[in-house]
Amino acid sequence: MVLLVYLPCALLWQDRSHVTVDIIVNRFSGRGRAVLDSIVSLLVLGFATLLTWQSIVTLCDVYSRGTVTMVGRLPVYPAAVFFVIGMFF
Repeated sequence: MVLLVYLPCALLWQDRSHVTVDIIVNRFSGRGRAVLDSIVSLLVLGFATLLTWQSIVTLCDVYSRGTVTMVGRLPVYPAAVFFVIGMFF
């Protein structure tokens, strides 16, 4: 699931294929939309930076502890690696 959710996020954002709230966006002119888009981009950048930092901290934690899943006793860190990669992109 991590691969299916987080890795495509960067492509969706780049192609402007993500979900927008048209009710709000359509009320602005071209310049207003550009300002709103810049503000939203900065907020997303801040949130993605925070999530990337915390995912790196979590990756280091699960790797150092050798955390495994309850079912199958599989290591958790491979999924955490893909989460970090997806959040970085």
